Amino acid sequence: MSNIIEKMNQALGLELRAINMYAHYAAYVKGMHRLQLEPMFQGEATESMVHAATIRNAIVKHGGVCVTERDSHPITHTGNYREMLQFALDTEVKASEIYGDLLVNLEDIDDRELYDAVEQIYLAELRSVEEIRSILPKQAHSAVQWKASIDKMLQMGVSVFVECGPGKVLSG
Repeated sequence: MSNIIEKMNQALGLELRAINMYAHYAAYVKGMHRLQLEPMFQGEATESMVHAATIRNAIVKHGGVCVTERDSHPITHTGNYREMLQFALDTEVKASEIYGDLLVNLEDIDDRELYDAVEQIYLAELRSVEEIRSILPKQAHSAVQWKASIDKMLQMGVSVFVECGPGKVLSG
């Protein structure tokens, strides 16, 4: 059981780190990418809180002591959305590995409820990995959400727009 508690505490520490990282990135993502990424980062932070609560309760149920410190891997401050996405992907890959290992360990104990809960978290982590992997190349070469971006800037009080680039898309 001590190996399982240790692995759950590793997962808990990573979730605590993810809460901080995603909240930080949601606050610092700028420009047109903010429209898509800020809600995604907020959603990931919220999901990490739910995962942390689930794992914390399981540790207590099985007589363990929960960590209160986040995983020690540093959270890199950046204003570059591509770097934010890459750091998010690295975090989600690590989390999916930890939960995958935990599932293997949980097969040896008689707690189907915990197994099912961890399996759901594991699948959520895998979905996050795939979502971020699909967003990374799109952000690098896809069209921006033009109308939504302009509407948001107008709401923010922007009144002057300057076209930058080789063409005359705005001026015709």
